[in-house]
This record gives sequence, structure tokens and C-alpha cells, in this order.
Amino acid sequence: MKYLSERNHFFKAVCSALTAVSILLSPILALAQTLRDLPPAGAMVLPGGAYTPALVTGMTIDPKRPLRLSFRLDK
Repeated sequence: MKYLSERNHFFKAVCSALTAVSILLSPILALAQTLRDLPPAGAMVLPGGAYTPALVTGMTIDPKRPLRLSFRLDK
């Protein structure tokens, strides 16, 4: 029983060490994207093109697998 307790303690120590290292290194490794493509504050933004969503024109159901659906889409 003592062996399992020591093994469990070692596992918790390794998990704690990995968690601490990942927390400490996350600000160094995390880089944000730049915002150079945004217009300046207060500038007028023109509307984009018209949005046309995909249109479902058909659906096929497999009789052997009723939860396997195939959809036919048109733009």
C-alpha cells in the first residue's frame, strides 16, 4: 500500500510541475494577432457585398444507417 501512495504522490508532483511550467510560459508563448488591417477609430466603414447563404436543395437518408445524412447544397 505504501508503494501506491508514493506512486500517487509522484504523479501529483509531476502534474503540478507541468501545470506550473505551462502557466508560467503561457504569456511568453501566446502572441496576439496584429490589428493593422482595421480602420482608424471614427472612420466610416462601407458595407460589404451581399451575403447569400447556402441553400439546401436535397437530402439523402441511408436506409441501413438512418442517422447518416447527405445534404445537397447550392450557392
